[in-house]
Amino acid sequence: MSAQEIERRAKNLAECEVGWWKAHHRDQIKLMTENMTKLYSLQFGLDMKTARNIVISRVTAALWHNVAEEEEDNNKEATSNYYWNKVNENLFQHFKELLNAQK
Repeated sequence: MSAQEIERRAKNLAECEVGWWKAHHRDQIKLMTENMTKLYSLQFGLDMKTARNIVISRVTAALWHNVAEEEEDNNKEATSNYYWNKVNENLFQHFKELLNAQK
């Protein structure tokens, strides 16, 4: 890969990564999913349909993460732990799907 190609791809990856972070912060779930799908397609060489299917469980984990943090910030540790477990379950599924796609 040429230096120019590395620069171009790195720029695209960074834009997609920041794009999903911003969309997550702004509660723009559709845009978050789109940016993360593009990121995975570029980063892992997945077709867009496969990338989107894999991303869904990560987006869900990110949403549970928000709830877990909110509960924790309100000193509701038991409830927070319930949601952190939901985060873990979704990320487990996410990484399992990602690893299977890379076989």
